[in-house]
Amino acid sequence: MLQAVEQFVKQYEHKRHAVIMMLLQDIQDRYNYLPQPVLRELSRMLDVPLGRIYSIATYYKFFSLKPKGRHLCQVRLGAARPQEGNHG
Repeated sequence: MLQAVEQFVKQYEHKRHAVIMMLLQDIQDRYNYLPQPVLRELSRMLDVPLGRIYSIATYYKFFSLKPKGRHLCQVRLGAARPQEGNHG
C-alpha cells in the first residue's frame, strides 16, 4: 500500500506542496478512499502537517476517509419533474 504512495510522491516531487489534491485523488483512485496509514505516510513524505492533509481531504466532498463500494448510487430527493413532452 505505501509503495504506491511513494511512487505518487516521486511523480509530483517537483511541486510537492501545490499538488496535495492531485496526490489525494491518485490515492483515492487506487484504494477507493483515503486510508489513514497512507495519509500519515504522505504527511511524512511531503513534510506537511497531517492536519493540513486532513483539512483538504475533509473539505472536498469527493474525498472519502471511509471505504466505499465499487459502484456508487446517488439518489436525488427533490420533486420529480416530468420530461418535456411527457404529460402522463
